[in-house]
Amino acid sequence: MLSSSINVYSLLSYDIAKKKGVNSRPARQENELARRQAAFAEKGVRRTVQGVLLVHQHGFPCVLVLHGPSEKKWSLPGGRLRPGEEERSGLQRKLNSRLRLEEEQDQIEWEIGEVLATWFRPEFLDYELFPYCPPHISQPKEVRTVFLVRLPENLVFHHNADQELVAVPLFSLERNAAQYGPVISSLPEQLSRFTINTL
Repeated sequence: MLSSSINVYSLLSYDIAKKKGVNSRPARQENELARRQAAFAEKGVRRTVQGVLLVHQHGFPCVLVLHGPSEKKWSLPGGRLRPGEEERSGLQRKLNSRLRLEEEQDQIEWEIGEVLATWFRPEFLDYELFPYCPPHISQPKEVRTVFLVRLPENLVFHHNADQELVAVPLFSLERNAAQYGPVISSLPEQLSRFTINTL
């Protein structure tokens, strides 16, 4: 049975460093619609996974969020699944890719817990995500599943050089979709069913 409580450790328990010379993939602008349509025709619905990693600062629960390279680019760690890839194993792969070094000995087994939410993107270039599939959409273009990830007491994070890994307090996310988008800003409500133990 899954636990309804989460042990959350101080941000000071973790080391955060940049991967030397490793940047995020640049956003594709030209012919983006054609590229996404072709990918949809070949592979079907885009499936993505993201992880919610919690720490605390001065007793306030915070979510670790990747920020950059543009000012409004905030995201949870994760990414696109390969065709046929299972969600939890795909999130394991993505968390190691986004937050660890590439050396095999640096890869860890993340404790991936409950699904917090599933989001749907109805159109190829629509950046709006919904916590349901709109009834006029026969097939969404993306399905995003957000998981709770329980962190160990100590860990070293390595993120891409053009990003920052930022601890954002839950109270800063509340009703702040204009800055963080609908997925991240909804996390205070998604996490309200858990007892958060700050250790």
